[in-house]
Amino acid sequence: MLASYTSSLFPIILAAWVAAKLEKWFERKLPASLRLFFVPLFTILVTGVLTFLLVGPVLTEASSLLADATMWIYNLSPVIAGVVLGGLWQLIVIFGLHYAFIPVLINNITTLQYDPVNAILSASVFAQVGAALGVFLKSRNAKVRSIAGPAAISAFMGVTEPAIYGISLPYKKPFVMAGIAGAVGGGITAAMSATMFGFGGGGIFAAPMFINPAGLDNSFYAYVIASAVAVVIATVLTYLFGFKDKQETPAAAPVSSGTSSTAPAAGTKTQVYNSIQGTIIPLSEVPDEAFASGAMGSGYAVIPSDNKVYAPFDGTVVTVANSKHAVAIVSEDGVELLIHMGINTVKLKGAPFELKVQENDAVKKGQLLAIVDWSMIRDNQFEVTTPVIVTNTAEHESVELKADRSREAKTGELVLSIR
Repeated sequence: MLASYTSSLFPIILAAWVAAKLEKWFERKLPASLRLFFVPLFTILVTGVLTFLLVGPVLTEASSLLADATMWIYNLSPVIAGVVLGGLWQLIVIFGLHYAFIPVLINNITTLQYDPVNAILSASVFAQVGAALGVFLKSRNAKVRSIAGPAAISAFMGVTEPAIYGISLPYKKPFVMAGIAGAVGGGITAAMSATMFGFGGGGIFAAPMFINPAGLDNSFYAYVIASAVAVVIATVLTYLFGFKDKQETPAAAPVSSGTSSTAPAAGTKTQVYNSIQGTIIPLSEVPDEAFASGAMGSGYAVIPSDNKVYAPFDGTVVTVANSKHAVAIVSEDGVELLIHMGINTVKLKGAPFELKVQENDAVKKGQLLAIVDWSMIRDNQFEVTTPVIVTNTAEHESVELKADRSREAKTGELVLSIR
C-alpha cells in the first residue's frame, strides 16, 4: 500500500536528500553532452520510484506498529497513552506516521459510537496555539510577530501548519514546549475519560464533537479544561524558556574599518578569524563585480601567501562546491560564511583543490579545510584573490573589519566582528 504524504514533512526531506545524492552521482557518471537532459530525468525517475515503493511501505509499516503500540499502552493505562500521544502527536504527523491511526479512529466511531483516542489528540492543537502565542508575546521583532500572531489564530481554528512550520520548528524550543503542553492536556483528557462522538474540524471547531448526543458530560468539560491548560502551559513555557528574541536588523550591513584587535567587543555575536595567511584587502578591490559590489554580502578578501585554508570559527560545513573551489560554513551562532578560493576557479573543475572536509562535518577554529595549489591557478590565468563573505549579512546589525588592510595577516588573527 502506498502512503499519502499529505501534511508530512520528513518523507519529502528524505526524498530530496536521495535526489541530491543521485544527482551528484549521475553528474559524475554521465558524459557532459548528456547531462543537461538525462541527469534531472534519471534523478526524478529513480527518486520517485524509491519514494513510493520503499519510503511509502516503510512508513506504512512503521505507522501500523506505532498505532498498535499506542493502543496497547491505552489499554494498559489511558493516562499514560494520553501523555504520550498528546506530547508526540504533532511529531508523528510530521513524520507521516499518523495514517495507521485513522482506521482505529474510524472503527471506534462506527462500532462504539465514540472514540477516546482522537479526543486525546485535540490538546496538541491547542498546544501549538500556545507556542505561537508565546512567541508573539515575547518577540519585539515585527516580522516574527506578523507570523506568530496569525499562526496562533490559525491553530486556534484547527490549522496548525503555520504555527508548526512558521514558528515551532524553525525556532525548535517552542515545538518542545508545545509537546510538553500537549502531553499535559492529553493526560487530562484521558484522566477525565473524555471521548469524541464524531469526526470534524480541529481546534475550536472540534468542540461539537465532544458533545454527547445524550447531553453534556465529562467529555466536553475535559475538552475545555485540557485545551485551556495546553494553551496556558505552552504560552508560559515558550515565553519563559522557549524563545529568545533576536534584534531586528536592517536590510544591509556595510563593512567598516577598524583597528586590529583580538578581544571580542561587547555584544559581538561571532568572531571570524583569518582562514588563509596573506594580504587582507577590502572586497571593493576584488577583481570580480559580484564580490566587489557587496551583492553577495559583506566580508573581506585575502591575497594568499600560503597554500592551507583553515576554519575561521567553530561550526558546520554546510556546502562544498562540486568543483571544490568554495566551502560554506555556518557558525554555532548562525553566521553563514563562504570561502571562495580564487576567482572563476570553478572552471578548473577541482584540480587545484585538495579538500579535507565534506558537507555536514563539524569543524573547530583552526582546523584544516583545504590545501590549494595557487601556482596551478595562476598558471591557468586565474586570479588567486580569495573572498570571504558573510552570505547572510542582512540578518546582522554590522559586519566590522578588524584587521588592518593591505598587510600580511597570519591565520588565526581576528578579521571580522559580527553583531
